[in-house]
Amino acid sequence: MKICDVCGAVLDKDETCIFNVPKENAPSIADYSAMARGEMSHAEHQVLVGRWGLHNTEALGQKAIQKMREFADSAWGKKVTVFKI
Repeated sequence: MKICDVCGAVLDKDETCIFNVPKENAPSIADYSAMARGEMSHAEHQVLVGRWGLHNTEALGQKAIQKMREFADSAWGKKVTVFKI
């Protein structure tokens, strides 16, 4: 099992990180529906946002990047559920 060295996500079979995508394709887009259905916790959502944010730091300040790092590090090397719209 390979781990993304940027965000700690488990890489897919072709060793690409699903979090290294532009905002419109961010894996956390469907999370609000999943949270409303009780299928995802707010903490799980924060991990997804943190992992995505570490790949897209250009619009983030230093404090935001630090917070994204904390979220991602809390689940380093762990698989998380990603919901589709």
